[in-house]
Amino acid sequence: RRQRQMCIRDSTGASAVILSPIASREQPRYRGEEEVCREENTDLRIFGKPSTKLNRRMGVVVRYDALDADLDALRDKTKAAAAKVEVY
Repeated sequence: RRQRQMCIRDSTGASAVILSPIASREQPRYRGEEEVCREENTDLRIFGKPSTKLNRRMGVVVRYDALDADLDALRDKTKAAAAKVEVY
């Protein structure tokens, strides 16, 4: 059995999924990722899947802020950033 290591951070975070709006056997392409990557305290992870299915998880946006930050506002900003990434 593998033991997980716990990491304590000095920040709070939120994530939002990037879903595919299409189904295709072709390699997916993305638009808007450059804009998201320029945002402060934001990470973009594209999973690199070879094809798309309707509502398939294609990536995720993760945002960080101070421990005392408004978590609801952070979630809203993270969802807005994920919505900027278009799968086509």
